[in-house]
Amino acid sequence: MDLLIINPRIMWFSSKSLIANGPLTLASYLHEKGFDVRVIDDNTMYRKYSLSDFADYINSHQVKIVGFSASALNAYNCYELAKNLRKIFPEKLFIAGGLHSYDCSEEMTDQCFDIVFKSEAELSLEKFLAATAEYPQAITNKILNDSSFVSKIEKIPGMLLNRNGRIFDTGTPESIMDLDILPFNNYDLVNLGDYIKSKYDHHAVTNQILFQRGCPYNCTFCKSSVIPSKIRSNSPRYMMKQLRDRYNKFGLSNFFITDSNFTIDKKRFKEFHGLLTSSELSGKINFMIQTSVTISISDDEIEMLKDIGVTMYLIGVERFNDESRKLIKKAGTNEQVTTLIKKLNGHGVKTIVNILVNFSFETKEFIDSEAKYIEENLPYVSFIYINYLSPMPGTQVYINDLDDNSKKWYLIKDVVNYRLTYYDLAYLVEGPVALDLNIFRLPRETIARIRRFKEKYQWKGSLRISRSPFLKMLIISDMLLGKISYYTAKISPLLEHIIFKPFKFFRLKGYKMFFNLFIAKHK
Repeated sequence: MDLLIINPRIMWFSSKSLIANGPLTLASYLHEKGFDVRVIDDNTMYRKYSLSDFADYINSHQVKIVGFSASALNAYNCYELAKNLRKIFPEKLFIAGGLHSYDCSEEMTDQCFDIVFKSEAELSLEKFLAATAEYPQAITNKILNDSSFVSKIEKIPGMLLNRNGRIFDTGTPESIMDLDILPFNNYDLVNLGDYIKSKYDHHAVTNQILFQRGCPYNCTFCKSSVIPSKIRSNSPRYMMKQLRDRYNKFGLSNFFITDSNFTIDKKRFKEFHGLLTSSELSGKINFMIQTSVTISISDDEIEMLKDIGVTMYLIGVERFNDESRKLIKKAGTNEQVTTLIKKLNGHGVKTIVNILVNFSFETKEFIDSEAKYIEENLPYVSFIYINYLSPMPGTQVYINDLDDNSKKWYLIKDVVNYRLTYYDLAYLVEGPVALDLNIFRLPRETIARIRRFKEKYQWKGSLRISRSPFLKMLIISDMLLGKISYYTAKISPLLEHIIFKPFKFFRLKGYKMFFNLFIAKHK
């Protein structure tokens, strides 16, 4: 095997069974170019790979190069796994890349990786593998001591070469501008069998499709400042072909198109509408999409969205309060947000509103202001996510608002090893250690107010999912059980884990089924 790409276990959310898009997209591209590449994504609820599992796979498949996909959420586990595998394979060529390479490539070179691929790596890794294919000897990390080989690969932009501790930067990586040249994600190349045990397990695994790269906005909490801002999108015909491929292969009917701004290109949207409504998939599939409130959408366009099966519209509001929006450089105004929410509701499209709290500027007044706006908009929304900010490297919040002692919080062992409680699952806590870590040194009363705000509107938002009395009782029972879990964990995290472990497993399984059966459907 030419290359094995490992996506190590992410902190907190691995039990939710999520396959990362990046490693699989990269492997699919390289596979089409003729290279033997596989992915092991160690983020399934059904299995946890051990060190010996990885070592046995590398040996049995005669893997030439071992690659690691790193992000802030798995950097600690990535570095530990690479370090331990290095002890077993001292001369194996180790390479790394992933989202973390956009802004923390120097941190990655301090680990035991021989080469770090920066940013988007399709083109640079293709050229590198082509160079190794021509190398006359066995591929080991000693090839970086071969001056003739290095002289060839140093012309490939986008790499950091670690030559006996000296780092050589080959420059800015190239990006694929025409996304239609990318093959569809090939799930035969990843350990999909570790994820899919029932049809509902496809949720958040195979039903998410990305047709767009780049973002024109500059939110302080997002990595947009280090990710190419130019928007590149697949063509409508490509989109249709891939949807048809997923539908036929997996029998999926609910899709989440993860483009950050699905409707930003009106010409693409209208052409896609025409292709889908005239195809055999019309009426058989539905979508959840997301886009910015600054992108105007007419009544006719909303009806077009309904025509193609859009049942849910995810709105990254983050904050209603205009002063807060300015502080986080969130495009759009409160008026634009409320207008969009009411317009979508009037057309019978479900809306999911994201709210983000736990910024450095939080005060009682800011939190109370958000509560006021949520109450005003609650009758028009279908669901609310209240998320705690965990500042990610590369974001303006991370760079400007954290002191040096608070940075690299994602490498703290206790943070990484935090075990999700049932409370975290029931209340959809996406940054479970964020409040306890209190990375911005907020007053204790502010932290307590943020938690109460989260709990109150997670309750209210969740109860808007369905009008069914039975489902409402199910949701209430779930959240009451979550509160019992919370107080149990305060007494003893181990006790909470022992008592709630079976509940957590069935809740994770049940959520995927519940989402598909009730949330993703039309109003």
